[in-house]
Amino acid sequence: MAGCFFCIGFFVFGPQMMIGMAAAECARKDLAGTATGFVGLFSYLGAALASYPMSLAIEAWGWEGFFCLITAAAAVISLQLLPFIKAQQPVTEDE
Repeated sequence: MAGCFFCIGFFVFGPQMMIGMAAAECARKDLAGTATGFVGLFSYLGAALASYPMSLAIEAWGWEGFFCLITAAAAVISLQLLPFIKAQQPVTEDE
């Protein structure tokens, strides 16, 4: 049972922690806390605002339709993030 709880905590909290760390790494040192705060703000807003439309999707299409909708949304978001792969350039001393 303890191993099951470990896996649940690892696979839930791990990605959540990495998102905050990515925001802190992309910001300047004096703005790392602000960047992490904004990421948290928008993640909580997204979770709060998505609950009603997702409940409508579950009522209309059932759980299978819900998971198809989530998969499609993840695919669309992944495609929208592709231009940002090369956007993160190393900062030089001159800047």
